[in-house]
Amino acid sequence: MIHTVKSGDTLWDIARAYDGVTVEQIKKLNSLGNTSRIKPGQKLRIARVG
Repeated sequence: MIHTVKSGDTLWDIARAYDGVTVEQIKKLNSLGNTSRIKPGQKLRIARVG
């Protein structure tokens, strides 16, 4: 599934919004490094859990 980043979103907030998803999973799926910034409007892939 795809999540569109909203203003003020953090990877932690996004991970919490999807049951069972971790920040590390989001970073790996989207090739984000530890210093990568996410921006409003950016689309992130989210792993389906379950």
